[in-house]
Amino acid sequence: MARLVLLGNLQESPELKTSKKNEEYYSFTVIDEKQYYFVMCNPSLLANTYLKKGDMVCVIGIPSSSAYKAKDGDIKSSIRCSAKSIEKISQNDNNNSQENNNNDNSTIASDDIPF
Repeated sequence: MARLVLLGNLQESPELKTSKKNEEYYSFTVIDEKQYYFVMCNPSLLANTYLKKGDMVCVIGIPSSSAYKAKDGDIKSSIRCSAKSIEKISQNDNNNSQENNNNDNSTIASDDIPF
């Protein structure tokens, strides 16, 4: 069975959808330097991962392709991926660098920890 490994950024945040068989799935688009990939996955794959537009991800899944007629009349193809594994590589968040720069390396007393 063919496997597809994608490394790219999310074009938009994943959207929860329902199939005609009343099954829930997430749908999103991953962009690399040359291509758009339409990804679908089981909600359990994203249960512990918060993904949003711009995040870099690595997706491993089963590829499929289809052809369609574009608005300009040309025949184009699209690549779809049924994801079996999704890993967040980085996030598109400018606040991370600011938070790291504001770290004053102070210690926290054990009495201050709420658990």
